[in-house]
Amino acid sequence: MSKLRNKLDKEWFEELNEEVEGALQQLLHDVKEFYDRSVVNSNFEYNEDEKWFDYPLQADLYKLYKYIRGEKEKPDNFKEIISRIKRLVWTNSFLPNKEYGISWKDWEDTKLGKLTSIAMAKSKYDKQEVLTPKEIGLLTDVSANAVRRRLYRESIIGEKIGGEWEVKPEEYNKIINL
Repeated sequence: MSKLRNKLDKEWFEELNEEVEGALQQLLHDVKEFYDRSVVNSNFEYNEDEKWFDYPLQADLYKLYKYIRGEKEKPDNFKEIISRIKRLVWTNSFLPNKEYGISWKDWEDTKLGKLTSIAMAKSKYDKQEVLTPKEIGLLTDVSANAVRRRLYRESIIGEKIGGEWEVKPEEYNKIINL
């Protein structure tokens, strides 16, 4: 986990927070322009660990950040947080057009996408479920391609299901030292 902690330091989280706040401000602006301005109220604060956030989403992201760094337990509402993030990014049905659509690849390249993907992979790791090479890569400094090479060389054992490798805990624990 120490390598993951080094990659996702406080500066990284602050950059994520600024990125998300900017996106939320733009989204809020667009919603206010489309709907009656009284429908959306952004005048509130949310406290998490004595850290104040303007939006509940930012507090949820902070919980995920602390969880993937191993500094906090998995949030009780983990699935709800992930679901809300996905809905926010992919549905936006309250807007008149779909200009906020994003491809999966573009999503994964954002800090928010990376945080969400790592949190989901860590949750699977904590439950000792099978992981894909990509998920193993998210949790380590080992690339997904390097994991696949190990699978082809059979230095770790996996099973290919539907075109994607699945690696059982006893095998990926040879790579992951969280």
